[in-house]
Amino acid sequence: MLTKKWAYRDPVFAVGRHTVPLLRKLRYLELHLDIHLTFSGHFTTVSGKASQATLAIGRLMPNLGGPSQSKRALLMSVAQRIAALRVTRAYHTVSAEAALFLAGTPPVDLLALERKRVRNKLDDPDRAD
Repeated sequence: MLTKKWAYRDPVFAVGRHTVPLLRKLRYLELHLDIHLTFSGHFTTVSGKASQATLAIGRLMPNLGGPSQSKRALLMSVAQRIAALRVTRAYHTVSAEAALFLAGTPPVDLLALERKRVRNKLDDPDRAD
C-alpha cells in the first residue's frame, strides 16, 4: 500500500482465516519505494552499494603503483570523492573539491544540472534559461 498521506490506517487483507501482512517497502524496477513514497529506503540502499563499489575500486587502485592514469579516470566514473583521491594518488585529508579539480572531473551535482539544462533546451528550444 503506497500513499502520500502521513496519517492513515493500514488496511487488513484476509484470505480465509489468515491475514496477509503489508510490507513497509518494496522494490520495483530497481527502485526501493517506502510506504510514504519518500525514497529514503532507496537512498540508503543505493548509497550503501556505492560505498561498497568505491571500496572495491580503492582496493584496485592503491595510492602508490596500481593502474595508469587513463584506467583510473575510467574507474572514476563509478564514484566521486574516494575515486578522485585514488586518481590523483592523494591522501584522504585532501578536500573533495581539490581532488575533483586535480582529477579533472566536475562534481556530479554540476553534471546533473548541465544535463538537465541540455535536456530542457532540447525539449523546448525557444525557452531561455
